[in-house]
Amino acid sequence: MSDYIKINSEDSILKIGFNRPDKKNALNSEMYYAVRDALVSASEDSKIRVIVLYGEGGDFTSGNDVKDFLAFATTKTSQENDIQFPAKEFLDVLIPYNKPIIAAVDGMAIGIGATMTMHCDLVYASTEAKFHMPFVNLGLNPEAGTTFFLPKLVGYHNAAEILLSGDMITSQRAYEMGFVNGVVKQSELMDVAINKAKRIAELAPTPVRLAKQMMKEHFIDQLIEANQNEFNSFVNRMSSPEALEAMQAFMQKRKPDFSQFE
Repeated sequence: MSDYIKINSEDSILKIGFNRPDKKNALNSEMYYAVRDALVSASEDSKIRVIVLYGEGGDFTSGNDVKDFLAFATTKTSQENDIQFPAKEFLDVLIPYNKPIIAAVDGMAIGIGATMTMHCDLVYASTEAKFHMPFVNLGLNPEAGTTFFLPKLVGYHNAAEILLSGDMITSQRAYEMGFVNGVVKQSELMDVAINKAKRIAELAPTPVRLAKQMMKEHFIDQLIEANQNEFNSFVNRMSSPEALEAMQAFMQKRKPDFSQFE
């Protein structure tokens, strides 16, 4: 278990909180594994009916911890190697998850912090929330099955606006796209998420799980395949000239220069 993950169960609801506010809840390896393990345990616990994901300290999560990300980039050699990438192992559990998950998003949701919310069943965002999928900004391709699922979720043109520009979007814009279920005051966010979780937890559990399963069974295999294909490409992109330029620019605190690439 990680000190950076808060896990609390109340009645039939399991709350999983990203708890590294000084780093805007950036996710390191132990955090990914802690959340993965908590999800696996909850999936097998008949007492738990709904999961709520949230962030402590005013942010959901700023995505991958930079040190972990750079360490992965520098040790990776080829996609054929037996690569352990904690974020991927977390996603492999999250994407086909069998129980309802509600995300309460406040502040920053960057990279996997944004893409993981696609795989939650309900997403509520505060007025202060911002979503950012800056993969092209980093010389990388999207992950988490985003290239398959995001166009299904918000439509192709909205997905292109998010992924091709790499721009940040507000919670209101995310709501207009259909990326989140609702936008609420920051002070009301957790109450809204927990009240919805309680409502679902009161219902017959098997029909709830069946409804989720039946909605996703029409495309879950494609989604899992897209996640794997994106990961394979992501691994290769890590050593690409564009990604190296983006990493060097980040460390040198400058804007990356992609004008040299074709």
